[in-house]
Amino acid sequence: MHLVTVTDTNADANCRDTVGGSLFMPPGKPVPRCRICDAKMVLFFQFDVRSRFEIPFKEGSHLLVFMCPTHNEPPSLPSIYDNSPLPESYWDADDGHFSLLLFPPTELKSNGQLDAYIAPYSLAFERSQEEIQDFDDFKVGSYDFKIGGVPGWMNYRIAKQCTCGGEMSFICQTPDGFGFKQTTNAPEQPDSFSSSEYCLFLGNQVYILACNRQCDPRAVIAGCDN
Repeated sequence: MHLVTVTDTNADANCRDTVGGSLFMPPGKPVPRCRICDAKMVLFFQFDVRSRFEIPFKEGSHLLVFMCPTHNEPPSLPSIYDNSPLPESYWDADDGHFSLLLFPPTELKSNGQLDAYIAPYSLAFERSQEEIQDFDDFKVGSYDFKIGGVPGWMNYRIAKQCTCGGEMSFICQTPDGFGFKQTTNAPEQPDSFSSSEYCLFLGNQVYILACNRQCDPRAVIAGCDN
């Protein structure tokens, strides 16, 4: 696994591995909007996939994690949490207050604007060994902010197949109670545990998985636990 650290280095519009910062997407693609309230979503974090991460995605792919500034609930798609298959176009089957995108290696452009809600800092990645434990019929890894390795499952494991036939493979996780420092002008986030930090999905432990065939940039899911 690789531990993810939010550094003290301010991220400018050229930095691709960030909390907050300037999003990198295909030219002309707009910032996602919440389907509940139509607000522009907040960029919580983004990073490029490296071969050293040892995750089954193309090197140079780019993950972006967005959520509405006011709607903060965990993903509610039932099939994430039970044994049922993911529905067709599952990325449109949830409440629509978040957006998870994994673009393959392609030309991505910064829009040149820093996110207005999350203070922009660069991310650093450090290889680390993790202690792996057995929990009933599956293995449990560390609970850190990390990329790759064994997910730090708590009460259940997400074992899903994409509707294209690919496996939903683990990319990264954020730990329970993890906060993202907000900018000085950002409004306080509703239902956050902090007046100075935004949280992702009420601050639950968040697991992010994507189709290992990368059939669509939207073929990404998130599940929560605490």
